Amino acid sequence: MVNHNFFCDEYEVAPNVHSRYAAAQRLIRPSEVRHLIRIVPRGLLPILQPAAAVVANVLTRRFRTRELRYIKDPPGRDVWRSPAATFRRGGGDCEDLAIIGMSIFELVGIPAVLVIGQLPTGGHAWVEGQDEAGRFMLEATDGSVTRVVRPAQYRAEQFIGRDFCQLAA
Repeated sequence: MVNHNFFCDEYEVAPNVHSRYAAAQRLIRPSEVRHLIRIVPRGLLPILQPAAAVVANVLTRRFRTRELRYIKDPPGRDVWRSPAATFRRGGGDCEDLAIIGMSIFELVGIPAVLVIGQLPTGGHAWVEGQDEAGRFMLEATDGSVTRVVRPAQYRAEQFIGRDFCQLAA
């Protein structure tokens, strides 16, 4: 069940489509990541790096400085956190880190979706979208970017965008 208080910084999410969608809508917050990136209006500067690479650099820099790290949820619970709550905690799990990525992409106007799915080791979340260089997949737990094709071990189950939620085919 999702706590429906809009200003809550964390939600315990049930393993269903509606609970995940509701949590994502409340937790993707571009205003909480504005300090991470300098926004230059498009067209004023040449594109030096595609947006996915910029977001990956923001995350990897935070991992290197230990401002962020991977932190598992307590056993038997799936808690999703806002960017501000994740930074206060010093890190988060895959959903928390992907929500930071989604918040940055929304801030800079890059179409992206939060993907909920599976790896061979269990449930996972990551971000997919399209920037100036084409399709990308952002692995928010380490800041890596894959271009064009999702790696075979990532099996998508649900796509969550700002205004939609769709099950994978």
